[in-house]
Amino acid sequence: MSAHLPILTLLMPLFGALAIAMLFKAQQRLSYFIAVITALATTLCSCLTLALVLRAGTQRYALAGWPAPFGIELIADPLAAFISAVIGLISVWIFIYSGP
Repeated sequence: MSAHLPILTLLMPLFGALAIAMLFKAQQRLSYFIAVITALATTLCSCLTLALVLRAGTQRYALAGWPAPFGIELIADPLAAFISAVIGLISVWIFIYSGP
C-alpha cells in the first residue's frame, strides 16, 4: 500500500470541489456524478488508510518534507482512520440518497 494515502484522503475532495466549481453552471448533472465519484474515491482511500494503520501501526506524513517542529505533519492513528472511513461511508450514502 502507498505511504501517500493520508494526504490523498485530503486532496481528493479538494480537486473534486474544484472540478465541480468549474463545471457547475454548464453541466449540473455531471457535477453530481463528479461529487459521487470523489466521495467514493475518498472513502476508498480512507478505508485503505485504515487497513494500513491496523496492519503497520500509526502512520506519519510530513508535508513538503519538513520535520514536525517546523512543518505540518499528518498523523493517522487507528481512531482517526476509523472515523475518517465512517465519515466517508456516510458521505457516500448521503450523496447517493440526495441524487438529482
